[in-house]
Amino acid sequence: VVSTQSTGVKFLVMDIETYGSVGPTSAVDFDSDAHVKIKDPLGQSFWDLAFDGQSIVEWQQFAPKFLYRFLGMPCISPESTEFMQVKVLRALLARTENKRYCVRKRRFNELLHWFGPLTLPFNPNSGFLATMFRVVSDRIGEGKNFWFHGDVSKEEAEDRLKTKEPGAFLVRFSANMDGYFAVSHVFRSNGENKISHVRIKHEMGGNFTVVCSRPRVYSNLNELVRTESSQKLLGLSFPLISPLQHLFETQTARSVGYDFLEEVPQNENEEDNEDFEVDC
Repeated sequence: VVSTQSTGVKFLVMDIETYGSVGPTSAVDFDSDAHVKIKDPLGQSFWDLAFDGQSIVEWQQFAPKFLYRFLGMPCISPESTEFMQVKVLRALLARTENKRYCVRKRRFNELLHWFGPLTLPFNPNSGFLATMFRVVSDRIGEGKNFWFHGDVSKEEAEDRLKTKEPGAFLVRFSANMDGYFAVSHVFRSNGENKISHVRIKHEMGGNFTVVCSRPRVYSNLNELVRTESSQKLLGLSFPLISPLQHLFETQTARSVGYDFLEEVPQNENEEDNEDFEVDC
């Protein structure tokens, strides 16, 4: 049981008592994923208090309650690390439904499993948002490419790697194991280039284990990728350019209000190119 005197929960309860809980909107669905239980205790407490009975909410409802009222994030500027952390969070968490950014309870649970647990009070250098940011923003190799590709299936990974040389790789979420990651990489065998998918075992808040005949354990995903660049190990030498790389190409901002959100553009392929800022 999580005490409601915790900083985030306390301010969230105050906010709900003052303004009322978030009511349903056109994007809210009471049935889909309603049975999902968030493994992270603080994450479950937050969702129950803010969105009880709902399995999907709009990002503009989720963001201020989670970032400000719950985590206690201070007012941020477009030049800050916190600004980029929120930009990464939205890219991985929110999806467009009916031309609105929406957050599903199931997806929130998945991200906490991969990058959690939640900790209070907010610290820009550690915790859920900082861990996620370090993974998504990390780059290695001669081209200094970002290596994390996020939601990519095994088949999509193979399609991206099929014309690449040995040492090319990407890191992605595992599609069938909660909290796990996967490394897809090209290697040379019997005179042919082949693609291998190596599972990375991970429990929320725990180590990262390369699942193979001789398992290797690392404290974080960044350390794993750098160490496994050795040819005696997986030989991860040339990261493919990540589709998430565009998040870091510009930090120009225009004010879109307190909740980091505007309407989704008509061209949904451009949805993540919009900038945002916080009014304090």
